[in-house]
Amino acid sequence: MLITNRKIKISLLLAGLAICTATCILVDKELSYYGRCLFPHGKILNYFEVKNMGSFSASFPDCVGLQDDGLPVIAKGSVINGYNGIIVDTIISYGFNDSVVVAQFVSAEKDEYYYIDTPFSYQPIIIPSGSISGKYPTEAFRLTKWVEGVNCAPLILVNIRNLSLLLSVLILIGLIGWVIRNKSLFTK
Repeated sequence: MLITNRKIKISLLLAGLAICTATCILVDKELSYYGRCLFPHGKILNYFEVKNMGSFSASFPDCVGLQDDGLPVIAKGSVINGYNGIIVDTIISYGFNDSVVVAQFVSAEKDEYYYIDTPFSYQPIIIPSGSISGKYPTEAFRLTKWVEGVNCAPLILVNIRNLSLLLSVLILIGLIGWVIRNKSLFTK
């Protein structure tokens, strides 16, 4: 009976470890769209990746930006050439499908625009946000994913990821401690 109880406890701990680890990784993958991931998850479209443009100064808060091969494509402070030097102040949201990335941003003049870019294009298309009024961006641009509020990741996702990571570590420490205390079970 004692061995059965041990097997059940170990099985439950291993199942808990697997569930907590899987939850942490899946939630962290969703947070990668906000530039707030702990683990590298690759790029969207295999061309663009999301980066949290951190700042050491309180006057320049964190800003999520899109990058192509390590170079910023659109981020706070970017100047959009060919469009009267529009300067990006804040990225509000962005979306993508298999051939295009669309970012909604506010300029330094407080006007809202959509930035439309395809991989390896040398000139993005900029259109005012009001030009697609009445349509949601996923409909207007045929996007598969639209990420709202990229500068503010949902706190619930961050908390779930952190809690599941903490539980995974605690369960792993408990399993290692149990193995060390009961090493005589493995030496027979």
